[in-house]
Amino acid sequence: MSTFSLPEPPATLPPHYLPALEHAIAHIDATFDPLAIVVSGSILRGNPDPGSDFDIHVLWSLPQRRRIQLRFDGVPAEIFLNPPAWLARYLQDEAQQGRPLTADMLASGWLIRDRDGQMQTFIEMARHQLAAGWQVSADTLQRMRYEAALLFEDAAEVFVREPYTARLLQASAIEAGLRCWFAGQQRFLPRPKQRLAMLADAAPKLHALLIEAMQASTDHAPAATLALARALIGAEGFFCWDSGDQP
Repeated sequence: MSTFSLPEPPATLPPHYLPALEHAIAHIDATFDPLAIVVSGSILRGNPDPGSDFDIHVLWSLPQRRRIQLRFDGVPAEIFLNPPAWLARYLQDEAQQGRPLTADMLASGWLIRDRDGQMQTFIEMARHQLAAGWQVSADTLQRMRYEAALLFEDAAEVFVREPYTARLLQASAIEAGLRCWFAGQQRFLPRPKQRLAMLADAAPKLHALLIEAMQASTDHAPAATLALARALIGAEGFFCWDSGDQP
């Protein structure tokens, strides 16, 4: 095993984080003999929150995956170690689920080591997935709509007698409804911290209805919640539907 120096860091990386990252990479290099390393996350993008961490993807030759959480100079780091087969599986599975976390981290990350070029191949795969968007069949989208519609209906029905339960159901319904909306647009789900901001950019009227439903008083919340459901998924409760034969 040999140590190596970091290449020139991205301009977006705040300089005071660099020593912590250098220590993290030195630890990984000395401990795991990595084939490739990609660093990503809000710190690298230059917009960290107080609790932000480094996301560090490590490609190694061992036939198992591993996740480690450590601090370096007080800065938290999540280290994901995977052999090539597992990394390929993550890219495939997460794209199908609409949350391409690994693809996003690879495509937006800083490649600081790649011994045999495998990681660069995965980065190109990640970029292709993100450009293609979320590919959901009509049957799958209809199932998602139905599940969201029932949640919206349940929330609206219990606001008066169980307002706190209704708020929990409303939050779940909105989450399910957003999944439907983004899937219908063939767009992957944004990160939770960015989801509403991206909805506001893409569909400001829909965003306004969502905020109105969340802020509505108990008396007005049922109507506001169902109005949001109609705009978000085109339904507000039970509707006739046939899943077809399921193997």
